[in-house]
Amino acid sequence: MAGVGAWTAPVILDSLSSPAAALSGTGTFCLAIDQTSCLVQQTSDYATVFVPTDCTQNDCTSGTPVAMHTPLSEFCITANNCTWETGPGKFVSFSIGAGCPTCTFTSGVGAVIKTGSDCVAGVLSNANKTITFTFAADTTTWTGFRLFVTCT
Repeated sequence: MAGVGAWTAPVILDSLSSPAAALSGTGTFCLAIDQTSCLVQQTSDYATVFVPTDCTQNDCTSGTPVAMHTPLSEFCITANNCTWETGPGKFVSFSIGAGCPTCTFTSGVGAVIKTGSDCVAGVLSNANKTITFTFAADTTTWTGFRLFVTCT
């Protein structure tokens, strides 16, 4: 037919700067992780991840909450383990892999069930690509984590 352009198939680009860019673009994001979601490498519900603890820190008000069941791979995040034991020499850490070069952790809080404050601040390392949580007492367990990730 004259005057009609040829149809071309759409092209899908897979070379975004990071998987996080494909998901949400740039910004600061709040990811909640409980033990069940850690085992399947997904996020949890940020509103309930600290239940039944008294921890109210890092409530996701300064970042965009990431939807429940979002794969951690969208932010190139892996956990060192998902057994989450506490006690001397035990720790839980999360790392952002090389596939997300513009994303870093800005802070994070873990919650444990114990008398007094239930909040444990994460320690940043590796150019803010790793956040580690340590709780020396062995009489409790982690209930969850809220992690802030910034992608530029």
